[in-house]
Amino acid sequence: MLFGYVVKNGEIKVNEEESEKIRKIFNNYLLGFSIQKSGNMAGLEGSHSSIGRILKNKTYLGDEFHPKIIDEEIFHKAQEEREKRKNKLGRNFKPANRKLEIRLQFNLKKIEEKYEEPFAQAEYVYSKIEAVI
Repeated sequence: MLFGYVVKNGEIKVNEEESEKIRKIFNNYLLGFSIQKSGNMAGLEGSHSSIGRILKNKTYLGDEFHPKIIDEEIFHKAQEEREKRKNKLGRNFKPANRKLEIRLQFNLKKIEEKYEEPFAQAEYVYSKIEAVI
């Protein structure tokens, strides 16, 4: 189950103790503390990445299954702050905008045998495929 929620009588409900920690993480982060420090101050001992996943998890805004834990404005401010910090630290890596073209060639050796069972025939035919390097 996602941190901050609990299942009761077949329904997903807010876990009040955990949801309070989530709100504190967002608030601490927006006050300028690091991701991990924000989690630690909220009473959550987790790694930078695990607490970071909490900060970017849209489920906390609420959806058809999960009740809302975080206000939309606070969530979006946290996302803007994450982006700002990533850019400032030079950690906003974006993939190069180039296409990698790979061409593969295969030869199919002569099919000489016939099997009644379709899977056996397929296995045999696949064994006749060889890559051209």
